[in-house]
Amino acid sequence: MKARHLYWLGFVIIAGLFIFVEAPGLANQDVGDEWVYYYMSKQVTQGKLPYRDFFYAHPPLQLLLYILPIKISVLAVKLIPFLSILGTGLLVFLLPKKRLTGLIAAFLFFTSYSVMLEATYGIGVCEATLLIILGVSLLTKGRLFWAGLFLGLAGMMRTYALIPAIVIMGWVFLKDRKRLYETGLGFIIGYIVPFLVLLAAFKGEFFIQVFSYHLLKPRAASNVIEVFVDVVIRNLPLYISAALIFLTRKKKATAFFGTVAVVYLVFLLMLNKIFNYYFVMSAPFLAIVGGIALTTLLKKRCWKYIILVGVMMALWSTAADSLYLRKIDFSQFDDGITLAKELGNRAGPGDCIFGDDSTATMFTFHSGLEVCDSFIDTNQMRFLAGLASEEEVAIKISEGEYDWVILRPLQGIGSIPKVFSAAEESCETIRRLDDPLRGTFILYKC
Repeated sequence: MKARHLYWLGFVIIAGLFIFVEAPGLANQDVGDEWVYYYMSKQVTQGKLPYRDFFYAHPPLQLLLYILPIKISVLAVKLIPFLSILGTGLLVFLLPKKRLTGLIAAFLFFTSYSVMLEATYGIGVCEATLLIILGVSLLTKGRLFWAGLFLGLAGMMRTYALIPAIVIMGWVFLKDRKRLYETGLGFIIGYIVPFLVLLAAFKGEFFIQVFSYHLLKPRAASNVIEVFVDVVIRNLPLYISAALIFLTRKKKATAFFGTVAVVYLVFLLMLNKIFNYYFVMSAPFLAIVGGIALTTLLKKRCWKYIILVGVMMALWSTAADSLYLRKIDFSQFDDGITLAKELGNRAGPGDCIFGDDSTATMFTFHSGLEVCDSFIDTNQMRFLAGLASEEEVAIKISEGEYDWVILRPLQGIGSIPKVFSAAEESCETIRRLDDPLRGTFILYKC
């Protein structure tokens, strides 16, 4: 068997193990932000529009992408981020000139904890990451227009994908200004034109919800540092491998991928609030840098044994992560699903539900109820940014305008005293569900 075939066999084995680890994540249903986007996509199929009929803090491409699969099943939607990660992993394998480098890079990418955690959650980041890496791949093949187009579409999937997109186009400009014209034309069609259309169609609401909202969030420096450190620790093999590039003479060879990753990570440090899934977009770039570093160091005899020990530790860490994911993050919220079905049986015609966004939207899929007033996104940050009124919500709960309310005390909208007090004082507690992994859920009839 030729070496080329062996490398492909290695990739298939790594991808196969990744699929094996992620399979339970495709089947499980748990409370999470992805339900907010699933429900919003469902609303679009019913003729409602983001920015006009409901608050949506991101560009619209994700909702449009989910329109057809959400008509089939939740599993069909969950396949989209999963296949996006598989596609990204394939491109990470193919981008380096040496197949061994690509194989190591693919291994680092697929075994990254953040990637394994988010691969089956429809929150838009996996799809945006694929579009960015696809743009890079097309750029290396000289397909400049298409590269720019996909970079623009990545920005239409998630706003923070604009950072790597701009860095990539800046790199093109510095290397060859003539090539920027074609790449820029693709970006204009993929992002600028849709942006202007959305701005004209929804006027100030589009800009406020997609851009201003994120700037209005109160800064939580402790959150940013805490999340950053946590992500590095959980993805230690990936970050250590990338850092090893400084022990080689391949800094110029990795300058492009390293620059994109570093600029994006610095950008995250500047945000008012960040989440673990924000880091997925940097993973393919770090993996390629790490792949080049490890391939280079393998040529030195003293490093072979060190890297061998590192690989064994990485495999052990991956095995532990996969067991943790299967037991914790991929566990089914059976009690919640049962409660949602009970709600569907008890609710009257035309009843609606309001409350914790990740829970209320999940309940709609199992109860048949709709979210009251299309108030889907009840993220606490929306209230802190001044784009929603906790007083108005408390009044509507007190006056019984919301038929059913589901809250998680000390989490999300349930941590807002006025809202929680209104539900406690004006509504009947139907069920209190205490879950050891997810916390407390209280269902009220108002």
